[in-house]
Amino acid sequence: PPALPQLKHPCPPDWYWQVMTSVFPAGRCFTILRHPCDLILSAVDFWGGTQLQAWLRLGELAGVLTHPDSKVELALDFDALATDPEPELRRLFTHFEIPWDDRALARSHRPALPGPGRAGRDPSNVSRRDQWHRLDPAAVPTAAMSAIADLWDRWGLKFDLPAQFSRGAA
Repeated sequence: PPALPQLKHPCPPDWYWQVMTSVFPAGRCFTILRHPCDLILSAVDFWGGTQLQAWLRLGELAGVLTHPDSKVELALDFDALATDPEPELRRLFTHFEIPWDDRALARSHRPALPGPGRAGRDPSNVSRRDQWHRLDPAAVPTAAMSAIADLWDRWGLKFDLPAQFSRGAA
Protein backbone atom coordinates (compact mmCIF):
# COMPACT_ATOMS: atom_id res chain seq x y z
CA PRO A 1 0.00 0.00 0.00
CA PRO A 2 1.07 3.62 -0.43
CA ALA A 3 2.98 5.17 2.46
CA LEU A 4 1.04 7.15 5.02
CA PRO A 5 1.75 10.88 5.12
CA GLN A 6 3.95 11.66 8.10
CA LEU A 7 2.42 13.49 11.02
CA LYS A 8 4.22 16.06 13.16
CA HIS A 9 5.26 13.53 15.80
CA PRO A 10 5.38 10.12 14.17
CA CYS A 11 6.17 7.07 16.27
CA PRO A 12 8.58 4.90 14.27
CA PRO A 13 7.34 1.33 14.81
CA ASP A 14 10.80 -0.21 15.06
CA TRP A 15 11.79 2.32 17.75
CA TYR A 16 8.53 1.73 19.64
CA TRP A 17 8.98 -2.04 19.78
CA GLN A 18 12.67 -1.70 20.63
CA VAL A 19 11.74 0.47 23.62
CA MET A 20 8.90 -1.84 24.69
CA THR A 21 11.24 -4.84 24.53
CA SER A 22 13.93 -3.00 26.52
CA VAL A 23 11.53 -1.79 29.19
CA PHE A 24 9.49 -5.01 29.41
CA PRO A 25 11.89 -7.78 28.29
CA ALA A 26 9.56 -10.54 29.49
CA GLY A 27 6.42 -8.62 28.60
CA ARG A 28 3.64 -10.11 26.51
CA CYS A 29 1.27 -7.88 24.59
CA PHE A 30 -2.31 -7.90 23.41
CA THR A 31 -4.58 -5.25 21.98
CA ILE A 32 -8.28 -4.52 21.84
CA LEU A 33 -9.66 -3.50 18.44
CA ARG A 34 -12.61 -1.13 18.43
CA HIS A 35 -14.49 -0.29 15.26
CA PRO A 36 -12.51 2.40 13.42
CA CYS A 37 -15.60 4.57 12.82
CA ASP A 38 -16.35 4.63 16.54
CA LEU A 39 -12.72 5.49 17.29
CA ILE A 40 -12.66 8.39 14.84
CA LEU A 41 -15.84 9.94 16.23
CA SER A 42 -14.60 9.52 19.80
CA ALA A 43 -11.16 10.94 18.99
CA VAL A 44 -12.55 14.05 17.32
CA ASP A 45 -15.12 14.61 20.09
CA PHE A 46 -12.64 14.02 22.91
CA TRP A 47 -9.38 15.53 21.64
CA GLY A 48 -10.60 17.78 18.85
CA GLY A 49 -8.85 18.05 15.53
CA THR A 50 -10.12 16.84 12.22
CA GLN A 51 -11.31 13.49 10.98
CA LEU A 52 -8.30 13.44 8.64
CA GLN A 53 -5.92 13.80 11.60
CA ALA A 54 -7.74 11.06 13.50
CA TRP A 55 -7.63 8.68 10.52
CA LEU A 56 -3.91 9.38 10.04
CA ARG A 57 -3.20 8.66 13.72
CA LEU A 58 -5.26 5.47 13.63
CA GLY A 59 -3.47 4.35 10.46
CA GLU A 60 -0.13 5.10 12.12
CA LEU A 61 -1.10 3.07 15.18
CA ALA A 62 -2.25 0.19 12.97
CA GLY A 63 1.19 0.26 11.35
CA VAL A 64 2.86 0.04 14.76
CA LEU A 65 0.71 -2.94 15.75
CA THR A 66 1.34 -4.83 12.49
CA HIS A 67 5.04 -4.01 12.23
CA PRO A 68 7.29 -7.09 11.90
CA ASP A 69 8.81 -6.29 15.33
CA SER A 70 5.37 -6.10 16.97
CA LYS A 71 5.07 -8.10 20.18
CA VAL A 72 1.26 -8.23 19.99
CA GLU A 73 0.20 -11.86 20.38
CA LEU A 74 -3.56 -11.48 20.53
CA ALA A 75 -6.31 -9.04 19.59
CA LEU A 76 -9.68 -8.92 21.29
CA ASP A 77 -12.81 -7.50 19.69
CA PHE A 78 -14.02 -4.48 21.67
CA ASP A 79 -17.67 -4.93 20.73
CA ALA A 80 -17.62 -8.59 21.78
CA LEU A 81 -15.78 -7.71 24.98
CA ALA A 82 -18.33 -5.00 25.79
CA THR A 83 -21.47 -6.97 24.94
CA ASP A 84 -20.52 -10.49 26.04
CA PRO A 85 -17.22 -10.26 27.93
CA GLU A 86 -16.84 -13.80 29.21
CA PRO A 87 -15.84 -15.50 25.92
CA GLU A 88 -13.32 -12.77 25.07
CA LEU A 89 -11.87 -12.77 28.58
CA ARG A 90 -11.63 -16.55 28.57
CA ARG A 91 -9.80 -16.35 25.24
CA LEU A 92 -7.38 -13.82 26.76
CA PHE A 93 -6.81 -15.91 29.90
CA THR A 94 -6.33 -19.09 27.87
CA HIS A 95 -3.87 -17.47 25.49
CA PHE A 96 -1.72 -16.15 28.32
CA GLU A 97 -2.16 -19.33 30.40
CA ILE A 98 -3.86 -17.50 33.28
CA PRO A 99 -6.22 -19.58 35.41
CA TRP A 100 -9.82 -18.44 34.98
CA ASP A 101 -11.35 -16.49 37.87
CA ASP A 102 -14.98 -15.38 37.85
CA ARG A 103 -13.89 -12.09 39.46
CA ALA A 104 -12.64 -11.09 36.01
CA LEU A 105 -16.28 -10.44 35.11
CA ALA A 106 -17.03 -8.25 38.15
CA ARG A 107 -16.33 -4.94 36.38
CA SER A 108 -18.30 -5.97 33.30
CA HIS A 109 -21.57 -5.70 35.23
CA ARG A 110 -21.11 -1.99 35.96
CA PRO A 111 -21.68 0.63 33.26
CA ALA A 112 -18.70 2.67 32.14
CA LEU A 113 -18.60 6.40 32.66
CA PRO A 114 -19.85 8.19 29.56
CA GLY A 115 -17.39 10.28 27.58
CA PRO A 116 -18.11 13.69 26.05
CA GLY A 117 -21.35 13.67 24.08
CA ARG A 118 -22.47 10.35 25.57
CA ALA A 119 -24.25 11.49 28.74
CA GLY A 120 -27.72 10.03 28.99
CA ARG A 121 -26.97 7.23 26.52
CA ASP A 122 -27.58 3.59 27.26
CA PRO A 123 -24.25 2.45 28.78
CA SER A 124 -24.69 -1.04 27.35
CA ASN A 125 -24.62 0.40 23.81
CA VAL A 126 -20.93 0.96 23.16
CA SER A 127 -21.21 1.61 19.42
CA ARG A 128 -21.57 5.06 17.92
CA ARG A 129 -23.15 3.56 14.79
CA ASP A 130 -26.04 6.01 15.08
CA GLN A 131 -23.50 8.83 14.51
CA TRP A 132 -21.56 7.31 11.62
CA HIS A 133 -23.40 9.64 9.23
CA ARG A 134 -21.07 12.36 10.61
CA LEU A 135 -18.06 10.66 9.03
CA ASP A 136 -16.66 12.15 5.84
CA PRO A 137 -15.31 9.49 3.47
CA ALA A 138 -13.22 12.17 1.73
CA ALA A 139 -11.26 12.56 4.99
CA VAL A 140 -10.06 8.95 4.92
CA PRO A 141 -6.61 8.47 3.38
CA THR A 142 -6.48 5.24 1.41
CA ALA A 143 -3.19 4.27 3.08
CA ALA A 144 -4.69 4.73 6.55
CA MET A 145 -7.73 2.59 5.72
CA SER A 146 -5.45 -0.04 4.21
CA ALA A 147 -3.27 -0.13 7.35
CA ILE A 148 -6.36 -0.41 9.57
CA ALA A 149 -7.85 -3.18 7.43
CA ASP A 150 -4.50 -5.03 7.51
CA LEU A 151 -4.52 -4.87 11.31
CA TRP A 152 -8.02 -6.31 11.54
CA ASP A 153 -7.26 -8.95 8.90
CA ARG A 154 -4.19 -10.04 10.85
CA TRP A 155 -6.49 -11.17 13.66
CA GLY A 156 -9.24 -12.58 11.47
CA LEU A 157 -11.61 -9.73 12.33
CA LYS A 158 -13.76 -7.68 9.97
CA PHE A 159 -15.53 -4.35 10.21
CA ASP A 160 -18.26 -2.80 8.12
CA LEU A 161 -18.32 0.78 6.89
CA PRO A 162 -21.15 3.30 6.68
CA ALA A 163 -23.11 3.53 3.45
CA GLN A 164 -21.51 6.83 2.46
CA PHE A 165 -18.13 5.05 2.21
CA SER A 166 -19.33 2.84 -0.62
CA ARG A 167 -19.94 5.94 -2.71
CA GLY A 168 -16.19 6.53 -2.84
CA ALA A 169 -13.54 7.20 -0.23
CA ALA A 170 -10.35 9.21 -0.69
